[in-house]
Amino acid sequence: MESLDAYMGFLNVQELIDQDFLPVGTSDNDVVKLVKFLGGAPQNFLDSDLGEAIVLEEATAYVGTDIEDHVYSEIGGHDIFMGLGKDFADVRGVTATNVVNGGNQGDTILGGDGGDELRGGKGLDSIVGGAGDDTIYSGLGQDTLTGGNGADIFVLRGFDVNFPGAVLAPTVTDFQAGLDKLAIQGVTDAQIAAALAGQTQISGGVQFTIAGATVTVQGVNTLAASDIGTADFFGI
Repeated sequence: MESLDAYMGFLNVQELIDQDFLPVGTSDNDVVKLVKFLGGAPQNFLDSDLGEAIVLEEATAYVGTDIEDHVYSEIGGHDIFMGLGKDFADVRGVTATNVVNGGNQGDTILGGDGGDELRGGKGLDSIVGGAGDDTIYSGLGQDTLTGGNGADIFVLRGFDVNFPGAVLAPTVTDFQAGLDKLAIQGVTDAQIAAALAGQTQISGGVQFTIAGATVTVQGVNTLAASDIGTADFFGI
């Protein structure tokens, strides 16, 4: 195993073989290039202490920190949970499915070539799906959602009694009518019909309000009933 003693704060990294839980980093802005679990159980777990740049190779889960984390995936198939800082997750170039969850601040999430599940958190997040058929969830802020290539589903929040003060104003930047879909959580078919009837054209797209959310959809002149449905309708 490549030696990372200086980065990880351990006397001997060789002793970490067979470990399923690995705390990484001792100070701000540490860089960890290689994280490999050679003898542990299939569900390995990586947790860093502060703000690091982490490259995931064989760990299957990552939980973020209080500061700014930069997480990169080289093979995919990860569950990534961003932390309290303005975090950056990059799974571009991998075909395995990744699940990435935004944290408390404005995170940037870049999806890969597979069908990823990418979720906004509490901040003003920027999420880019990538090449696969992705499912992209808006969070509690004014998120910017870009599907990329593929047939993507944008899952958008309606009013949530658990977060009454949330500013629900997502923007979908590249909606492809007839290919992509909008799935609205916590609403009825009647509310969707009313939102479609009340949609207005804006520069580069359309805008509508529904259940306390103001949704901007760029790339179309109008939305049809076939473009949008309840989250339940799409099985989400």
